[in-house]
Amino acid sequence: MKITERYRRLSFWNKFAFWGTVASILGLFIYVATLLIGTHQNVTIYNYFDKHFTQSEAFQQYLKGRYPLGYAVFAADGKTINVPDGLTFERDFEIKWSNAKVVELESDMINMDLPDIVYKPTGNVLINCSFGFPRKVGYTIPLPFVNWKQSIPVIEVLADEGNFVVLVLGFREK
Repeated sequence: MKITERYRRLSFWNKFAFWGTVASILGLFIYVATLLIGTHQNVTIYNYFDKHFTQSEAFQQYLKGRYPLGYAVFAADGKTINVPDGLTFERDFEIKWSNAKVVELESDMINMDLPDIVYKPTGNVLINCSFGFPRKVGYTIPLPFVNWKQSIPVIEVLADEGNFVVLVLGFREK
C-alpha cells in the first residue's frame, strides 16, 4: 500500500492531527531559528560592550565626570535596546527601560521612544517621549523638551558599528 493511499484512508480527525503535528514541528524550527538569529545580535552587542566599555575603569570615570548626576550606556540595533549591567550610574535618576524602543535606525538618523525617567530629588517624571537625532559619533544633544531646574538630560552617540549604535543617556547640572 502506497503512502498516498494510506493518507486517503485516514479519517478527518486523523488528518487534522497529522497536519497539526506538522505545523507544530515547523513552528518549533522557525522559533529556534529566530532565537538563534536574535541571540547572535545580542551576543555581538554584549561582546562589543565587554571589549570596549565594561572593563574600562577610565571610561566609566570619564562618563561620571561628564554626567555627574547619572548616566546609562545602551545599544540600539533597530529592533531592541540593550542595556548592559555595570554601565549605569543612577545617582539622582531612575531610568525605566520597559517603554524604550528604537522606532527607526536609519543611515543618518536615529528615532527612538525614550525610557521613562524619574528625577529622584523632586519626583519629576519624563514619560512617553519620542526623539530623533543625527546618527553621528560624538553628537551630543540636550533633550529640548525637558525643563527641569537642576539638571539636563542629554543623549550622546558614543559609537556606530553599522548594525547597531552605542549611546549614553546622561544627566548634567544646568
